[in-house]
Amino acid sequence: MGRVSRSASLNPLFKGAHEGLEGDQDRRWWIVHFAPSSAKHVSPILDKFFNVSGTVTEGDTRRPAHVATIGPTTATSLKEELGMEVHVVASKPTPEALAEGIEAWDRDHLPTTEVVR
Repeated sequence: MGRVSRSASLNPLFKGAHEGLEGDQDRRWWIVHFAPSSAKHVSPILDKFFNVSGTVTEGDTRRPAHVATIGPTTATSLKEELGMEVHVVASKPTPEALAEGIEAWDRDHLPTTEVVR
């Protein structure tokens, strides 16, 4: 199973992380970053499993994902230092504001059948 199974088999931390998700390849995931330092640390690992570029290329087995941040400092860091597109920046640094931002983005950008409530 492409990159996911190969990476998972090489790293016991991710062993089984992809199991049960085989039919979920086309569903868009959200990756949420809470701090620039952790984003820089985990982005190379997440890149093995998720495509956050917004561009789907033939043969790319990574799951498509959107990116959200808890605040503007993290968003700026992701954009300027990692070249990442940020889809949602929470209006306030709270879980509720983050969830509201993601829900609003989904409602405004996805077909009604894809919005999960």
